[in-house]
Amino acid sequence: MTLRPHLAPFDELLAVVPEGARVLDVGCGSGLFLALLAWHGRIGRSVGFDASEQAIGVAREMCARLPEDRQLEFLVRDAGEAWPEGDFDVISVIDLVHHLPYELHRPVLQQAARRVRPGGMLLYKDIGARPRWKALANRVQDLIVARQWSRYANLDQVISWVREEGLQPLDCRPVHRVCFPHELGAFIRPRG
Repeated sequence: MTLRPHLAPFDELLAVVPEGARVLDVGCGSGLFLALLAWHGRIGRSVGFDASEQAIGVAREMCARLPEDRQLEFLVRDAGEAWPEGDFDVISVIDLVHHLPYELHRPVLQQAARRVRPGGMLLYKDIGARPRWKALANRVQDLIVARQWSRYANLDQVISWVREEGLQPLDCRPVHRVCFPHELGAFIRPRG
């Protein structure tokens, strides 16, 4: 987790989250994104959930080291279960989709898009499939760390699915860090 912010474009994701935002982080893993947001004082009360009890345990331990006014909650649940209720300014789906079976890519992203309130934002980041030699680095890392084979989502398809739910793309593009390709998407739900 120490190296991850340098290998992935977290700085670009942090920059677009409005100050004081309430964030729902879907598939939050060990809670790194919410912790970075909280540490920089960018968010209000926020929630992250993940299917891994071990990852959520790490997130809760990390949360205990944050300043007391940072209110983060981490829950163990699968993306296919009921999502936490509430009004969120930002829904983030970071490095989750490639862990899901192909048939769940669209439903999970569309459910995330439906949860975005008017004027709110959906943030998407996942590993990229191009160039292939860099994508191999992602696959090897996932085989070692997560013990699973990556299932890439095509960014153009992600944009299409999210648009079907009424969100408009703000910034969607590939980003390369060291030897790792990433795909970023920031989408907004128009007001009214």
